Amino acid sequence: MTRRIVGKLGREYEPQKSEEKILAWWNSNRTYLKTRKKLLNRRKFYFLDGPPYVTNPPHVGTAYNKILKDVAIRYWRMKGYNVRDQPGFDCHGLPIELMVEKSLKLASKKDIENVLGTDRFIEECKKYAQSNVEAQTKIFKDVGVWMDWDRPYITYHDDYVESVWWTIQKAEEKKLLSKGLKVVHWCPKDETALAGYEVTDEYRIVKDHSIYVKLPLIDRPGEYILIWTTTPWTLPANMGVMVHPDEDCKATTRSRPRKARVPNSQDIPWKGVGGDQVPATAPRRDRSQDQPEDAQDSTEPRVCHND
Repeated sequence: MTRRIVGKLGREYEPQKSEEKILAWWNSNRTYLKTRKKLLNRRKFYFLDGPPYVTNPPHVGTAYNKILKDVAIRYWRMKGYNVRDQPGFDCHGLPIELMVEKSLKLASKKDIENVLGTDRFIEECKKYAQSNVEAQTKIFKDVGVWMDWDRPYITYHDDYVESVWWTIQKAEEKKLLSKGLKVVHWCPKDETALAGYEVTDEYRIVKDHSIYVKLPLIDRPGEYILIWTTTPWTLPANMGVMVHPDEDCKATTRSRPRKARVPNSQDIPWKGVGGDQVPATAPRRDRSQDQPEDAQDSTEPRVCHND
């Protein structure tokens, strides 16, 4: 880094322009390549990139995963290691095939074989995968990840496929392979085995807390919107409640109030969006005015049905 880019920060920070400027400086000065060349004869550190799947362009989680890897790679480079940083892309699997089937309007596996042809279907899958490899590469570069983007491993390329067969051959030569039977999940539509994560391995039956909260309407004293949430810990930070403008809300009443352990919703600022408004600020409820349990409750909670 030269002296001319180190100095006082401006009073305003524009992230997008700043990032573009830094990326342009890295590219024009060949900073990544110079860093690798400087460490070429140093002790080696091997980093194996668990490849993202290329069903779609990257989402936030994909980018976050790659940024964490970039942090690890930079750390070992700063310690003086020559880091092997080849990125990878997983291009095999049923999801890509399903996306291609959908785009080509193929109804079944028989359509692949009899209408389109297997060879053309494989080429369409490769084309689809490659388009997302390029989309993901661009995003990873844009977020500043330093990896060897000119030489990634791509699982549908012949050199990668041949390396897998070479590994199987070596396992066979060492008598590490055995023949047997195994029960697997099967997709009747696509006529193929399914990986565990595609069916049940990543699913769990869990119990979680949920809560109903009564929110007062701003222009209808004694009326409320009743909401239900599975994340009650977010209530203090909520800034509004939304009501679908095209859905009907049903007004209900109850004659005997039921005691429930719920937060005091009137202590929370609420403002409606797209429907009835609720107070942005509300006074604390005066519980001394509560009616006895056998009295009639004149409040009319509004229950919004969105099913």
